[in-house]
Amino acid sequence: MAAQPPTPKTPVARRAYVQSLLEQGKTIDYAERCRIAQDWQCDQRSIARDLEALGVSRPPARTQVSPRNARGPWPILGQVSPGRLAHNRAIAVLRLLGRLEFVSSAWITRLIFPDQSPEAMRRTMQRLVQEHRVWRTTVTLNQLYPSAAGHGRRQPPPKSPYIYGLTPEGKALLEGLDVEASPQISAGLQCRDRRAPAVSQAQITHDLLVASWCASVIDAARRCPLLESILCQVEYVSARHGDGRERQRFDALLVLRFHRTPRPQTAPGWAIPWYDAEPTTEQHIVRRFALEVDRGTEPLRILLGKGLTYRELTETGHYTRTLGGPVLPVFLVPPGKRAAQIAREWQDAWPGGAGVISSFEKAAHGEWGTLWGQYLTFKDTPPKPLALLAGVVNSLEDWARLCESWVPGLPHEASGPPA
Repeated sequence: MAAQPPTPKTPVARRAYVQSLLEQGKTIDYAERCRIAQDWQCDQRSIARDLEALGVSRPPARTQVSPRNARGPWPILGQVSPGRLAHNRAIAVLRLLGRLEFVSSAWITRLIFPDQSPEAMRRTMQRLVQEHRVWRTTVTLNQLYPSAAGHGRRQPPPKSPYIYGLTPEGKALLEGLDVEASPQISAGLQCRDRRAPAVSQAQITHDLLVASWCASVIDAARRCPLLESILCQVEYVSARHGDGRERQRFDALLVLRFHRTPRPQTAPGWAIPWYDAEPTTEQHIVRRFALEVDRGTEPLRILLGKGLTYRELTETGHYTRTLGGPVLPVFLVPPGKRAAQIAREWQDAWPGGAGVISSFEKAAHGEWGTLWGQYLTFKDTPPKPLALLAGVVNSLEDWARLCESWVPGLPHEASGPPA
């Protein structure tokens, strides 16, 4: 019988406990790591690191990683080290799709293949489609670049553009390779049956606006040597009623964790540093955003209700308990009177409450995307500009200097002024 965890539960005592299990001949697979982590009030990745420190190789995958009817698994998708998985672009694509649900070819190229040709991206995506890891469908140009978002007319492509999403087979692969930081993150990955991924046209337009905002923030944030990790999930259920019904759902939750000083970057520039479940310390600065995309169709009373819910969950400390701190609601709306209408409802629901608003067009900075767009506060009359990274860096100029050494395909050294 395994020894019980002692008190206090220190890292040294935890590692000794793991060693005692190994000496008894116990196999510590993913499920067992999760059980131990629960007993020790930590994340399973901490147990995995204990095993590595004790010289134990990576345990077998939990699921079969090669589906039937596939044309053979890629070598990288077999039993490989976590380090190699982190630098594999096919795995990076699957992790991105699960977090954003719908992603266009253009964003996949920009985020995962910035140092390679579009043809390299197409070959990778074709193979993932053949292996049933992703689904693919075409969309119209107006769905991909809606005029309400300020894109205006564009030259039609030679054929209808593709969007991609994760399938259950792709999600099973990620689970089998155990690449996510926790079961909760893995469970939140969005997937659809590849044989019937169809969604309504209105939903595609809305969800692509959500995905594009998140992708733009991720693309800019990862270039900064202050950034340590990114947590992103669309359709994030942030609160439930006592009977389990949803109480609040963000269009997307996006959390950026920064270190207070620049650090050398050891991963390729294209690699997205997803949240790794490491604890936040006083050396970190965290920004949490709750995205709300409004296309002008929701009744204003619904928006009033959203403001009341944000207020109550903030004042009762719900976000601090579940996310580690308060969230900043970020509203994206069509141009025109809609922003002023929502601002009035918000001020009635939560006078002085946090929150910013922008139009689809003004939220996108020409060089740094939605991370450095123009956002206005809800609480002030008249509204005041607010940078999403206020308190992280002093100015956009400082940010640009910090990011100037980023190289898409290579690690880069920290440079630039401290925050």
